Amino acid sequence: MKISLEQTFCLAFDRCWESFLHDPRMIRMPERPTLLFAEDPKNEKTAELLLQKPVIRVYQGFLVDIQEIIEKHAQVLSQACLNDLDLKAHEADTRLLACVLEITASLVLLHELFHILCGHWDVVRSLAPDDHQALSLDEAIFTMGETTSDAIASRIEINNAPSPHHRSYFLELEADNTALQWLMQAAPPNTLSTLLSALWPNGFHEPPSAIADLEGSARILAFRLLFSASWLVVLLMEQKRPEALLKKTRSHPLPAARLLANTFTLMEQFAELDSIFVGESGYKTLTLTDRESRDMVGCLRKVIVPVLKAPWPVSDSSAVREGLVAFSPFLITELRNILSQKPPESGLGDELEKIELLRREMTDRFQPHRCFTP
Repeated sequence: MKISLEQTFCLAFDRCWESFLHDPRMIRMPERPTLLFAEDPKNEKTAELLLQKPVIRVYQGFLVDIQEIIEKHAQVLSQACLNDLDLKAHEADTRLLACVLEITASLVLLHELFHILCGHWDVVRSLAPDDHQALSLDEAIFTMGETTSDAIASRIEINNAPSPHHRSYFLELEADNTALQWLMQAAPPNTLSTLLSALWPNGFHEPPSAIADLEGSARILAFRLLFSASWLVVLLMEQKRPEALLKKTRSHPLPAARLLANTFTLMEQFAELDSIFVGESGYKTLTLTDRESRDMVGCLRKVIVPVLKAPWPVSDSSAVREGLVAFSPFLITELRNILSQKPPESGLGDELEKIELLRREMTDRFQPHRCFTP
């Protein structure tokens, strides 16, 4: 892959920011963050948004890992994305991998940008002690201004209620899901437009206005690419996560919970749901029409399952450590539970449910600081 990764990130960053300038949902434009590339001596970090000033710092080791993991999974990616679409994989490999790389870069950058646009940066920055102002938003110490003693933690565990660190989890999931939603509703990256034009030369005389507007096999392929990129981003982020953040003090949800939330966001857009509302409890509530039910099931069968069933290497240390691959069957089960509005059956579903319980509180808390109307 003869691609400059820094250039890919810079171009993706410019494209994302340009899309914000022309989006009618923007309430106000914040200061444009500075994009920097840095060395991480511990090789533990991916990308982070600094609190002292709006700077998105991407680490060189992470760039290397992105290229390595995409090249390592090249055959699996082609199989996962092109299976059953009556296309010859070898004709699309190079373009497909470049596309996955650009989508991956966009998801990483959009995640950090939405920490700003969703108001997280302003609020967390105001809560951070002065001597921590140089730290990033991606730190375990931030639990939205609350502390948890052992006694409180015990009561929380007994009562099965959200703990203070779930407020930090909520920020991460909202940044994940809003980034993915925005990417689906924006114009496709150049590499995706090029890939689609190459695969269906008679079908795309003009680039589609948004990924969500694609139809037929092109729509299935685009959503598989998005899901595959989400999968890889979660793998990479959790592989880099310091061990301290994976224990009691970790500020991020289980990677499988992040993937489950991303998957449901993707399915919502694929089925073009317009009947979701948030009740008093904070839960998203679904009242699906017959057409929406068919499209949700269709997305599960045509997009999610083919990607999950692809032969992803189970030997990856990140997959083994947090059980991402092992959680795949639970992910399908919990998706079905969400659609059927049934209670969760696994730790994965339990964690996402606890985060959802905070939706109303967190939405109200950050509303005055948001830069856009979702």
